This record gives sequence, C-alpha cells and structure tokens, in this order.
Amino acid sequence: MEVTGADAAWATIHVTLAGSSAIGGVADGVLGVTEGNDITIINGWNYYVGGDPINIGSGQYDFQTV
Repeated sequence: MEVTGADAAWATIHVTLAGSSAIGGVADGVLGVTEGNDITIINGWNYYVGGDPINIGSGQYDFQTV
C-alpha cells in the first residue's frame, strides 16, 4: 500500500517495495537501501516475515533484519 497526499505528509519514514534502487537490485545483490528517511526494500528476494527467527529457511532473508 502506498500512502499519498495529506497522509504521506505526516510520515517521517517512507518504506517502498521496488524492483531496484539507486544502487541496484536483485542482480546486484541489493536487499534494501536507506536514503535519509526513505527505505527501499527490493522485490525478488525470499523474505521470512514470521516472528521466530529459528524458522528462517535456507535461501531466505529475515525481513526485520534487512
């Protein structure tokens, strides 16, 4: 979900899911990028989003850690 308009003006941190970033994407090994108050998470990786890190599978990346 993207927040736009008046709601976006209140946000101090913006998180975006995208295919690439200013420094690259999956092909470049980029998982995510922070630029000031903007966070870009790169689509195309297998992220684990559960609550128990013991369940992170082989080839997965912990979303919270990224």
